[in-house]
Amino acid sequence: MKNTVIKVENLHKRYKLGVIGAKTLQQALQSYIALKLNKEDPNSKIGAKKAVNGEFWALKGLNFEVYEGEILGIIG
Repeated sequence: MKNTVIKVENLHKRYKLGVIGAKTLQQALQSYIALKLNKEDPNSKIGAKKAVNGEFWALKGLNFEVYEGEILGIIG
């Protein structure tokens, strides 16, 4: 029996939609104030009238094992 070298249990990866990282503190404050006043984000590069809020689960509850001698590739 081969030895387990990597064991992953219950792995999750969630993305928050509509969240764009600001480059400066000023831009972060502008975006925050616009969000609270229900106005268009002045720093949005997408140009949408209203940001999509919510979340997207890329992985949810993933379990796997990699045994000695096996190859694992990770993309992303």
